[in-house]
Amino acid sequence: MRKDRSKVDQTEMPLRSESRKVIRELNRIARQSGLVSRAAPDPLFDSEFYENRHRDDPDARNNPLRHYRARGQQFGFDPNPYFDNGWYASQHDLGKQSALEHFLQKGEAEGAPPHPLWDEERYVAINRDVAFLKRSGALKSGYRHFVTEGAAGLEAGHYRHFQFAWGDHVLDYDRLAYLADNPDVRTAIGQGRFRNGIEHLFVVGFREALDGLRAIYGREHRVKLLKDLPGEAPAGGKHLCLFAHYDRDDIVDPYVFDYLSALRAANIDIVFLTETLSSPNCAEWRRSCDAFS
Repeated sequence: MRKDRSKVDQTEMPLRSESRKVIRELNRIARQSGLVSRAAPDPLFDSEFYENRHRDDPDARNNPLRHYRARGQQFGFDPNPYFDNGWYASQHDLGKQSALEHFLQKGEAEGAPPHPLWDEERYVAINRDVAFLKRSGALKSGYRHFVTEGAAGLEAGHYRHFQFAWGDHVLDYDRLAYLADNPDVRTAIGQGRFRNGIEHLFVVGFREALDGLRAIYGREHRVKLLKDLPGEAPAGGKHLCLFAHYDRDDIVDPYVFDYLSALRAANIDIVFLTETLSSPNCAEWRRSCDAFS
């Protein structure tokens, strides 16, 4: 029995040794090919975007995150389409940090915009679910929501809003209008250079518009009709006032009635526009107006 066991042990030892060598070699190949740990440690790094932007670099294709850490940060490459690395670096003293590291450790908590088009307060204000998640502590920032799911929701046609300041105006992003007025963007998406219109707008579209190389929207889409109010305009007064009202607590404050009364006294007809339809004094302000929506 001892002799047999010795033979078994002697035959198993080289097999185990060879197995360990094979496993080590497979791990080495996997690491080099990027099959291991391709995912970013933070969702604000977009591996698919980064790989697509640097498709001619085999190292970036194999392991986008490792490439970004080793070289991309130094050269100012963007970690996701909605983060303008060079612009953010010009706005902050980064020290030895990369722009993304600075934003994650400090800028995000302070509401610092990572891109010229980004407005944290505006995005949170016009997306109530995002505002609720942020107030409850379930969401670190509106920007994080936009990067991880908000932008994709816009392109999928979900109930999501994004607005950005453009000169003296505030524009709504409309995916269909942007592609209709910029057919070259549709072509670029078809060629795989961009995944969608919002990505193009953030990466190159807005800069081309600033340089006069394109218009974000053509004449047909510069003004968007959000809602058509049925009926006819009141004929009592000489002027018509479209009174736009908003209150985050869904109430109509008493001072609003002062404005409505003053307009009435000036013989001005009033169309009251609001999302507040369940306020306790709802009947009162309805009586003060000729129409409401």
